[in-house]
Amino acid sequence: MNTPHVAVRALNEYRRISPLTYLGLRYLLRSSATRSDRWANEISPEVCRLQGEEAYWSCRQYKQVGDNGRIEFRSVYFPGANEALAESALLTACAEARGPFIVPDEVFSYRLPRAGSTEGCFESYFGLFAERHNAIGKACRRWPNHIVLYTDIKSYYPSVTPGRAKIAWRSACDESQLDRRWRVLGEHLLEGYKSVQQGLLVGPMFSHLLGNLFLREFDRKMSDYFRGQYFRYVDDFALVIPAERMRATVSFIREQLRPLGLKLNSSKIYHLSAREWYEGAPHLGTKSEDRRWMQFIDQVKCYLMANPGDEAELARVFREENVRIALPRYQTAVRDHDYLERFERRLASRRFKRFVTKLTTAGLAAHARNLGPQYKVESEQTLEAFGKAHGMKKKWLGSHLKSLIGRLVSLAPEEDFSELASRFQSTGEFAEFHATFDSLAKRDVSKLIGYSGKICAAVGQALATTKASVRCEPDRWNKEAIEGFLTLKLFGVNIRSAPPRRVTQTGPMRIVMGTYEPGKWDQIALPFFQELAALAGKSTLEQHQSLMDSPLDPDERWVLFADELRGTSP
Repeated sequence: MNTPHVAVRALNEYRRISPLTYLGLRYLLRSSATRSDRWANEISPEVCRLQGEEAYWSCRQYKQVGDNGRIEFRSVYFPGANEALAESALLTACAEARGPFIVPDEVFSYRLPRAGSTEGCFESYFGLFAERHNAIGKACRRWPNHIVLYTDIKSYYPSVTPGRAKIAWRSACDESQLDRRWRVLGEHLLEGYKSVQQGLLVGPMFSHLLGNLFLREFDRKMSDYFRGQYFRYVDDFALVIPAERMRATVSFIREQLRPLGLKLNSSKIYHLSAREWYEGAPHLGTKSEDRRWMQFIDQVKCYLMANPGDEAELARVFREENVRIALPRYQTAVRDHDYLERFERRLASRRFKRFVTKLTTAGLAAHARNLGPQYKVESEQTLEAFGKAHGMKKKWLGSHLKSLIGRLVSLAPEEDFSELASRFQSTGEFAEFHATFDSLAKRDVSKLIGYSGKICAAVGQALATTKASVRCEPDRWNKEAIEGFLTLKLFGVNIRSAPPRRVTQTGPMRIVMGTYEPGKWDQIALPFFQELAALAGKSTLEQHQSLMDSPLDPDERWVLFADELRGTSP
């Protein structure tokens, strides 16, 4: 049997961004038949097309704290498991068809993966972001007396109407001669988006492909007019131009966007000299990879793959050393013959064996202890520089600071949490970090869950490793708080206080907590949770948590959600 590329791509993509979609996929893929590419290519699209109401999980993703002190969110819609699998098959077919589905060199967003890749539905976000920065840096060195103009499209995805998106999709299908079944599936997904809102949804992977297709002609005109000087990522773009052309360039961009029904975001037009860009953004480009962290995580993963029985011992050592890293449990849940065969093939590598024989639990813990103080000092320096910066420099430093916070959530000593919480208390731009470290210091997530799921995922993995109980008594059990609570429970956080009955009786709460009556999934109001309940059957919360900890496939990526704090959405 070949490696099931389509299923693993779907798992790797949604494991990172939507725990409940990932959970549904794990239950859907329990059978070796459903894990096969044939199932993904032939069965899932038909199930997706024939199912009734569209199954999307409407999430509230933390955006910022407004001037009025209230938390602001963006709406994100994640598909159910079957649509996620069908969507992965569709994107794989588009990658094979190439043509208009392969973005030009000046576009650094949502590139379809190479043949045989299992990294996800698209190439890595952080890798492409760094690649774009490097390309801008080269242009700045070529034209050192120019400026960098940086701006974006206002409310891009919601502004793309279903009718316009369908035209772009059909045009790409005609040009690439994409098989009719995929054309039909794409139009079906678009109709599903229309049932939710008039515009592309933020969340589904197919939306990102459509987002690139819709700007094809815009990209062509911009790259022809600004040859070697235009660089786009999703809805924001940078241009390296002479300073005297700035006003004319902004007008030109507006003229190109107008026929598409799009507008430039007037509040986000920045510029700085090419020299300032190149010298002032040390935390982007190749340096953004943070090789210290990547090396450490690679060592931990390799050790566990070679010694799957040592996970509990390594977890104990890490817990004693204040290292809060959730460890994947390889081979504990899956005994599929194909899985084991490929796993053993990887272990047979001589290079791999030489590498892992040098690794020990004590050595890994010592490595983590050395990294913690480094990240703390770097975060202090970055926060100080952030307070003095303006414009793009402030944005760069903020992005770098977010990545450092992810490291500190995992590696900072417990006695530093209170200090870290107070450091961010007066910084309105990073209110979520105050809530993060405050919850870790006090073992109280009452305020944290109000920031909803994404922030709670990062903290949840860290809290779960401590095995300590935490308090959870929020002022309000609104949608965001419920989502945050469920996320913490999925990652195994030991919450000692229970929500009120009116909350525990909601469909999502009953399914995740394993208290709904099996066989009565059709009585659940939300289609996304109907599907999840039907797939999970009699599964308990403990079984959900086990699936979150145990990779299904050797090629499945191990995701630390603290690393995703710096991720962005269109």
